Amino acid sequence: MYLMPLQLSERVKGVAKSRFDRLTADKNAFMSYVALTSPAFGGPAQHFYKKTMDLVSQHKLRILLPSELLAESIYATLTAWDMHRMGPNGAKLKDFGDFRKGLEACGKDLLFLSDCQLSELGGYMGKNLLDKLGDAFSSMSVMKTESKLVGNSKTLHFLLPKLVPPIDREYTLKFFLDTKMIAHDEREVFLHVVEQCRSIATVLKLTETEAKGIDPLMSVPKLIDSAIVGFVIKELKAHKEAEEAAE
Repeated sequence: MYLMPLQLSERVKGVAKSRFDRLTADKNAFMSYVALTSPAFGGPAQHFYKKTMDLVSQHKLRILLPSELLAESIYATLTAWDMHRMGPNGAKLKDFGDFRKGLEACGKDLLFLSDCQLSELGGYMGKNLLDKLGDAFSSMSVMKTESKLVGNSKTLHFLLPKLVPPIDREYTLKFFLDTKMIAHDEREVFLHVVEQCRSIATVLKLTETEAKGIDPLMSVPKLIDSAIVGFVIKELKAHKEAEEAAE
Protein backbone atom coordinates (compact mmCIF):
# COMPACT_ATOMS: atom_id res chain seq x y z
CA MET A 1 0.00 0.00 0.00
CA TYR A 2 1.35 3.44 -0.97
CA LEU A 3 1.34 5.90 1.95
CA MET A 4 1.49 9.70 1.78
CA PRO A 5 2.07 11.32 5.19
CA LEU A 6 3.76 14.44 3.75
CA GLN A 7 1.73 17.32 2.32
CA LEU A 8 2.75 17.16 -1.33
CA SER A 9 1.37 18.65 -4.54
CA GLU A 10 -0.98 16.51 -6.62
CA ARG A 11 1.68 16.29 -9.34
CA VAL A 12 4.33 14.96 -6.95
CA LYS A 13 1.83 12.55 -5.38
CA GLY A 14 1.03 11.14 -8.80
CA VAL A 15 4.67 10.83 -9.86
CA ALA A 16 5.68 9.22 -6.55
CA LYS A 17 2.80 6.72 -6.63
CA SER A 18 3.60 5.76 -10.24
CA ARG A 19 7.23 5.06 -9.33
CA PHE A 20 6.21 3.14 -6.22
CA ASP A 21 3.84 0.97 -8.27
CA ARG A 22 6.44 0.32 -10.96
CA LEU A 23 9.10 -0.62 -8.40
CA THR A 24 6.79 -3.02 -6.55
CA ALA A 25 4.91 -4.52 -9.53
CA ASP A 26 7.22 -7.49 -9.94
CA LYS A 27 9.76 -8.96 -7.53
CA ASN A 28 12.09 -10.19 -10.27
CA ALA A 29 12.18 -6.71 -11.79
CA PHE A 30 12.83 -5.26 -8.32
CA MET A 31 15.81 -7.59 -7.90
CA SER A 32 17.11 -6.62 -11.34
CA TYR A 33 17.27 -3.00 -10.16
CA VAL A 34 19.22 -4.15 -7.10
CA ALA A 35 21.73 -5.92 -9.36
CA LEU A 36 22.40 -2.68 -11.27
CA THR A 37 24.01 -1.05 -8.23
CA SER A 38 26.84 -3.58 -7.83
CA PRO A 39 28.96 -2.31 -10.73
CA ALA A 40 27.91 1.29 -10.13
CA PHE A 41 29.24 1.56 -6.57
CA GLY A 42 32.49 0.06 -5.34
CA GLY A 43 35.92 1.16 -4.16
CA PRO A 44 36.27 2.87 -0.75
CA ALA A 45 32.50 3.35 -0.37
CA GLN A 46 31.87 -0.38 -0.55
CA HIS A 47 35.00 -1.33 1.40
CA PHE A 48 34.28 0.81 4.45
CA TYR A 49 30.56 0.03 4.35
CA LYS A 50 31.30 -3.69 4.55
CA LYS A 51 33.72 -3.13 7.42
CA THR A 52 31.11 -1.15 9.36
CA MET A 53 28.30 -3.63 8.67
CA ASP A 54 30.55 -6.53 9.65
CA LEU A 55 31.31 -4.80 12.94
CA VAL A 56 27.64 -4.05 13.67
CA SER A 57 26.52 -7.56 12.74
CA GLN A 58 28.98 -9.21 15.14
CA HIS A 59 28.39 -7.16 18.29
CA LYS A 60 25.48 -5.75 20.29
CA LEU A 61 24.96 -2.02 19.89
CA ARG A 62 25.04 -1.48 23.66
CA ILE A 63 28.64 -2.73 23.61
CA LEU A 64 29.68 -0.94 20.40
CA LEU A 65 28.07 2.45 20.94
CA PRO A 66 30.46 3.71 23.66
CA SER A 67 33.50 2.48 21.71
CA GLU A 68 35.79 4.57 19.54
CA LEU A 69 36.03 1.65 17.13
CA LEU A 70 32.44 1.98 15.91
CA ALA A 71 32.60 5.77 15.70
CA GLU A 72 35.81 5.62 13.66
CA SER A 73 34.36 3.03 11.30
CA ILE A 74 31.21 5.10 10.70
CA TYR A 75 33.31 8.26 10.32
CA ALA A 76 35.43 6.60 7.61
CA THR A 77 32.37 5.18 5.86
CA LEU A 78 30.58 8.53 5.79
CA THR A 79 33.69 10.14 4.33
CA ALA A 80 33.86 7.45 1.65
CA TRP A 81 30.15 8.04 1.00
CA ASP A 82 30.94 11.67 0.12
CA MET A 83 29.71 13.20 3.37
CA HIS A 84 32.85 15.28 3.90
CA ARG A 85 34.10 17.35 0.99
CA MET A 86 37.30 19.35 0.94
CA GLY A 87 37.10 23.08 0.32
CA PRO A 88 34.61 25.72 1.42
CA ASN A 89 31.48 24.15 -0.10
CA GLY A 90 29.66 20.86 0.25
CA ALA A 91 28.84 18.51 3.12
CA LYS A 92 31.04 18.65 6.21
CA LEU A 93 31.25 16.18 9.09
CA LYS A 94 31.98 17.49 12.56
CA ASP A 95 35.47 16.97 13.95
CA PHE A 96 35.81 13.46 15.31
CA GLY A 97 35.41 14.32 19.02
CA ASP A 98 32.23 16.26 18.36
CA PHE A 99 31.07 13.54 15.98
CA ARG A 100 31.27 10.98 18.81
CA LYS A 101 29.31 13.30 21.09
CA GLY A 102 26.72 13.64 18.31
CA LEU A 103 26.25 9.86 18.34
CA GLU A 104 26.03 9.74 22.13
CA ALA A 105 23.32 12.43 22.10
CA CYS A 106 20.76 9.92 20.81
CA GLY A 107 22.18 6.86 22.58
CA LYS A 108 19.06 6.00 24.60
CA ASP A 109 16.81 6.05 21.56
CA LEU A 110 19.33 4.00 19.55
CA LEU A 111 19.50 1.32 22.23
CA PHE A 112 15.69 1.21 22.44
CA LEU A 113 15.54 0.62 18.67
CA SER A 114 18.61 -1.59 18.35
CA ASP A 115 16.75 -4.86 17.77
CA CYS A 116 13.93 -3.45 15.63
CA GLN A 117 13.30 -4.25 11.98
CA LEU A 118 11.57 -2.22 9.30
CA SER A 119 8.54 -4.52 9.26
CA GLU A 120 7.80 -3.74 12.93
CA LEU A 121 6.89 -0.15 12.07
CA GLY A 122 3.59 -1.50 10.78
CA GLY A 123 2.78 -3.41 13.96
CA TYR A 124 0.89 -2.36 17.08
CA MET A 125 4.02 -0.61 18.39
CA GLY A 126 4.64 1.11 15.04
CA LYS A 127 3.79 4.68 16.07
CA ASN A 128 5.88 4.46 19.23
CA LEU A 129 8.84 3.12 17.25
CA LEU A 130 8.47 5.85 14.64
CA ASP A 131 8.39 8.50 17.37
CA LYS A 132 11.56 7.07 18.90
CA LEU A 133 13.22 6.94 15.49
CA GLY A 134 12.23 10.55 14.83
CA ASP A 135 13.67 11.54 18.21
CA ALA A 136 16.95 9.77 17.39
CA PHE A 137 17.10 11.60 14.07
CA SER A 138 16.39 14.99 15.66
CA SER A 139 18.86 14.64 18.53
CA MET A 140 21.72 13.24 16.43
CA SER A 141 24.31 15.87 15.54
CA VAL A 142 27.12 14.68 13.27
CA MET A 143 27.21 17.31 10.51
CA LYS A 144 28.74 20.79 10.52
CA THR A 145 26.53 21.81 7.63
CA GLU A 146 22.96 22.91 8.33
CA SER A 147 21.13 20.10 6.55
CA LYS A 148 21.13 16.84 8.51
CA LEU A 149 18.81 14.59 6.48
CA VAL A 150 21.45 12.78 4.40
CA GLY A 151 24.19 12.59 7.04
CA ASN A 152 21.89 11.53 9.87
CA SER A 153 20.00 8.95 7.81
CA LYS A 154 23.22 7.31 6.64
CA THR A 155 24.60 7.29 10.18
CA LEU A 156 21.35 5.80 11.50
CA HIS A 157 21.49 3.16 8.75
CA PHE A 158 24.96 2.09 9.93
CA LEU A 159 23.72 1.90 13.52
CA LEU A 160 20.28 0.38 12.79
CA PRO A 161 20.76 -1.40 9.44
CA LYS A 162 17.59 -3.51 9.69
CA LEU A 163 15.41 -0.49 10.42
CA VAL A 164 16.70 2.60 8.58
CA PRO A 165 17.50 3.06 4.87
CA PRO A 166 20.26 5.49 3.86
CA ILE A 167 18.85 8.59 2.18
CA ASP A 168 20.45 10.82 -0.43
CA ARG A 169 19.30 13.60 -2.74
CA GLU A 170 20.36 12.07 -6.06
CA TYR A 171 18.35 8.87 -5.76
CA THR A 172 16.08 8.67 -2.69
CA LEU A 173 14.59 12.16 -2.79
CA LYS A 174 14.35 12.04 -6.58
CA PHE A 175 12.42 8.75 -6.38
CA PHE A 176 10.01 9.65 -3.57
CA LEU A 177 9.65 13.43 -3.95
CA ASP A 178 10.78 14.10 -7.55
CA THR A 179 13.33 16.65 -6.36
CA LYS A 180 16.83 16.90 -4.93
CA MET A 181 15.84 19.83 -2.74
CA ILE A 182 14.50 19.52 0.81
CA ALA A 183 11.37 21.67 0.95
CA HIS A 184 9.82 20.14 4.10
CA ASP A 185 10.84 19.61 7.71
CA GLU A 186 13.76 17.18 7.61
CA ARG A 187 12.40 14.95 10.36
CA GLU A 188 9.11 14.63 8.45
CA VAL A 189 10.94 13.80 5.21
CA PHE A 190 13.07 11.22 7.01
CA LEU A 191 10.05 9.46 8.54
CA HIS A 192 8.17 9.69 5.24
CA VAL A 193 10.96 7.85 3.42
CA VAL A 194 11.22 5.23 6.18
CA GLU A 195 7.46 4.61 5.99
CA GLN A 196 7.54 4.36 2.19
CA CYS A 197 10.35 1.81 2.44
CA ARG A 198 8.34 -0.20 4.97
CA SER A 199 5.42 -0.18 2.55
CA ILE A 200 7.68 -1.40 -0.28
CA ALA A 201 8.93 -4.21 1.95
CA THR A 202 5.34 -5.14 2.83
CA VAL A 203 4.10 -5.23 -0.78
CA LEU A 204 7.05 -7.34 -1.94
CA LYS A 205 7.16 -9.44 1.26
CA LEU A 206 10.88 -8.76 1.67
CA THR A 207 12.62 -10.49 4.57
CA GLU A 208 16.00 -10.24 6.25
CA THR A 209 16.67 -13.85 5.27
CA GLU A 210 16.07 -12.97 1.63
CA ALA A 211 18.31 -9.89 1.85
CA LYS A 212 21.13 -11.89 3.41
CA GLY A 213 20.78 -14.49 0.68
CA ILE A 214 21.99 -11.80 -1.72
CA ASP A 215 24.81 -10.62 0.55
CA PRO A 216 25.47 -11.65 4.18
CA LEU A 217 25.78 -7.98 5.14
CA MET A 218 22.65 -6.87 3.26
CA SER A 219 19.47 -5.81 5.07
CA VAL A 220 15.93 -5.10 3.87
CA PRO A 221 16.37 -1.29 4.07
CA LYS A 222 19.64 -1.48 2.10
CA LEU A 223 18.02 -3.84 -0.42
CA ILE A 224 15.29 -1.27 -1.02
CA ASP A 225 17.84 1.54 -1.24
CA SER A 226 19.81 -0.43 -3.85
CA ALA A 227 16.64 -1.06 -5.88
CA ILE A 228 15.76 2.64 -5.79
CA VAL A 229 19.26 3.57 -6.98
CA GLY A 230 18.98 1.01 -9.80
CA PHE A 231 15.51 2.28 -10.73
CA VAL A 232 16.68 5.89 -10.95
CA ILE A 233 19.75 4.91 -13.00
CA LYS A 234 17.78 2.77 -15.46
CA GLU A 235 14.37 4.41 -15.66
CA LEU A 236 14.85 8.09 -14.84
CA LYS A 237 18.38 9.00 -15.86
CA ALA A 238 18.32 6.86 -18.99
CA HIS A 239 14.95 8.39 -19.99
CA LYS A 240 16.30 11.91 -19.45
CA GLU A 241 19.42 11.18 -21.51
CA ALA A 242 17.27 9.77 -24.33
CA GLU A 243 15.11 12.89 -24.32
CA GLU A 244 18.16 15.16 -24.42
CA ALA A 245 19.67 13.15 -27.29
CA ALA A 246 16.43 13.51 -29.28
CA GLU A 247 16.41 17.30 -28.97
